[in-house]
This record gives sequence, structure tokens and C-alpha cells, in this order.
Amino acid sequence: MTDPLDPLPKPRRRAVWPLAAMSILVGLLGTFLIVQMTRQGGDDTAETHAPAPPAKAPTPPVDPVAAESARLLREAEEALKAGRFDEAATKAGRVRPAKDGEALLARITEARERKAAEETAARENRQREEEAGREKERKERQDHDAAIAELELATTEVEPLVAANRWDAALARFDAAEKAHPALRSIADFLSARARIENYRNDAARSFAQTAEKARAGLASRQYGVAARLAITAGSLYPEKPEGPALLKQITERMLDSKLVPVSATIKGGVKLGDARQPDEPERVYTSRGFLMDVTEVTNEEYFLFVLQTGHRAPVNPFWSGRDLRPGVELLPVTHVNTADAEAFAAWAGKRLPTEDEWEYAARWVDGRPFPWGATIPTLENLPAQTVEVAKVKSGGANPFPALRPVGTLPAGASPFGIHDLAGNVWEWTSSTTEGRRILKGGSFLTNLNAARSSNRLADDADLLHPDVGFRCVKDRP
Repeated sequence: MTDPLDPLPKPRRRAVWPLAAMSILVGLLGTFLIVQMTRQGGDDTAETHAPAPPAKAPTPPVDPVAAESARLLREAEEALKAGRFDEAATKAGRVRPAKDGEALLARITEARERKAAEETAARENRQREEEAGREKERKERQDHDAAIAELELATTEVEPLVAANRWDAALARFDAAEKAHPALRSIADFLSARARIENYRNDAARSFAQTAEKARAGLASRQYGVAARLAITAGSLYPEKPEGPALLKQITERMLDSKLVPVSATIKGGVKLGDARQPDEPERVYTSRGFLMDVTEVTNEEYFLFVLQTGHRAPVNPFWSGRDLRPGVELLPVTHVNTADAEAFAAWAGKRLPTEDEWEYAARWVDGRPFPWGATIPTLENLPAQTVEVAKVKSGGANPFPALRPVGTLPAGASPFGIHDLAGNVWEWTSSTTEGRRILKGGSFLTNLNAARSSNRLADDADLLHPDVGFRCVKDRP
């Protein structure tokens, strides 16, 4: 053991300069730190230096496999967005590790299936549209053919309506065809045919209005026959207008009422009728509070209006052509009518047939005269009744040809009540009967003047039609 008190061994001699250099550096560093601390503590205005930016972290080394996969994923996404599914699937399948591309592959598959479904739906939709287009064309052809057939049928049915001037019915038929077959709106033949009917209707409406106005003027001037004819013409131009029949009815009623003249009440105690000297003309006393009687027999013109407005059968004689009246015979008394015809007319006119007593009273007045004009037998030169004698005078005594005369043209034969033609021209039906036969009064153009005595009577079958038998009407006082 070495004694600690032994003197240390003498160190080896070392170089002095490295130690000295280190000492100097330590001193300089200490001095610098002291100065810096002194400046920061004592000088508040000293400029503060921003700390030095941190040093960049060292860039990690690049993994070439990961970089390639990232690129593939990016390109696959772009291809997917562009709809390039095969390209996208190829790139996604090359991604490593494979699990990094599985989600993208699933999206690609979903997008591919969705697009396939959309394409299938679009294709099916196109097919449906094409089929619908073909069906539409087929339907249009079918509708067009049906419309043409309907046009032909409607045209056939409209022709008689047009011939009868039934314009509204003709247009209604075309309108019904158009409603059932709208394709007619595009068919020129239909449009022109309908327009033609409509023009006819408008023309008829104008003519109707003008003719009806003339008829009203005739009515106002009491030209009943003229007014009635004009009303009939107006009605024939436009039969469907209700104004036509209404106007004709108004004229007819006014005409029929205008014929009525008053027969006053009998004197106190009544008047004597019949002739005690004649076994078939019983004498009797008649009383009445008065009535109205037609001033003449019913004329062909009046009976024509009755036939026209009721559809009653027309007389069968040379004055008529079917249901139409020949011109020039309007004012002749109507003949070839039985009691049923006469009573039908009277009911239509709001009147009735006279009784035998009413008729005889109207002819004999209150003094019981034998003829409507009095008791005298007129001369052949001035006969007041249309009888066989008139025909003899006209023929100069040669073989006469008896004929009817227009009513009211022998004013000298009127009774004091102002009633004409109660003697001669035509026998007149009454409502009275004897032994089941109907009584006629007044004589006719086929009888002698003696038969025209007011008390004379002729009993005949009520259903028979005669060329010299007519009638007149009466009406009770209101």
C-alpha cells in the first residue's frame, strides 16, 4: 500500500494551448450571455427579434408502391365519374393492398348496374313510346275512317231535312256527328257541308223575318187572307221557328173572330119559326138571349188553315190538290165536308155549329120573313141568292151550268142582322136532328129559289159528302 502522504508522482508534461483555447472560448461565451441578459432586462425599447422558424422536418422517404396505388385510385375515380366502368375497374383492381380498392370496386359495380338498369328502362320506354306512336297512328286512321263513314251517313240523313227547310235539325245532325267523331273537324268536306247549311239557315232566317213582318202588316190592315198566306210562307222558309206557327195562329184567330156578327136577343115572348102550311116545317116559338154567327159560310181558305194547323183530312173535290188548296178558290165556301168535319173545324175555331132554330132566327129576323131579304120574290135581273135561277139568267135561258159563288158577293141577300148567303150557294149543316138525320138549311146553287126559304129544312145522313153542302159557325155570347 502506498502511503497517502507519499508525494504524488510527478505528472507528465502536457501541451498547454488546447486548454488555454477552451478557457478563452468559455469566457467569451459567458461574457456574451451576460451581455444579452443585461440588454433584455434593462432596455425595454430594444427590438424584439422573432424567433427563428423551426427547422423543416425531414421528408420521409417515398414508398413507390403506395404512390402507385394512390395514382391508380385517383384515375379510377375519374374513370368512374366519366362512366368508363371497365377502365375504372381495371385500375381499382391493381391497387395494393387490394383491400384499399375494394370499396371503389363496389361503387363501380353499383354504378355499372345502375347505368345498365337506366339503359334498360330507357330502352323499354323508347319501345313503349314507339308502340304508343304506332297505336296513335292506328287510332287516328281508324278515327278518320269512322269519321268519313259518319259524314256519309250524316249527309244522307241531312238531305231530306234540308229539302224540308229544317235547318236547325240539319245542323244538329252535323253537330252530333262532330261530337261523336272529333276527327271531322279536320275534314274539309264536313266543314264545307256544315258551313253551307249554316249559310242556308241564315238566309232563311232573314227571309223569314221579312215575310213575317209583311204578314203582320197585312194583319194590321185586316187583310187576313193575305196575312195568313204570308205567315204560311214565312213558316215554310223556317218551319222550326216557333214564331211562324204563333203568327199564323194569331192571324187565324183574328180572321175567325172578325167573321162573327152579333145576333140580338129575341123580342119579348120570342119569335115564331117554321111554317104552318108546310107539314115538315113545324111552327114553334123560339127565345134566345142572343149569340154570335159567322157573317158567311166557312171558306176554302179558312178550312185550309184548319187542315194545315191540325192535320185534318182535306176535302176531296176539284178545288183541292191533296192537302193543298188550288189558287183562285179561296173565297168559295168549303164543300164535301160532313158533320164530323164541320164540328172538328168549329171546335178548332172555338165555335160550334148552330142549332136549326138559331140558324132560322138569324135568317128570318124578328118578323118571321120567308127569305133573309124579306117577303118579296126578287126579279131574275137582281137575284140576291146563288140558286139555279141565277145560272139561267147568266146563260140567257140556255142550258145553265150551276156554280158556286164567292161568299158575301150578293149583299142584297143579307139578313137584317148583316149575315150573308143564308139563302143559296150551299146547304149548311146544323147541330139539330130529326129522325136520326142531320138538318140542313138554306138551299144551294143546285136548288131553286123556293128551296132557299128560311123555314125550309132538309134532313140527310150526317156522314155524307156533297158538292153543295157546307156550314157556318156560331159562338155563345161571353
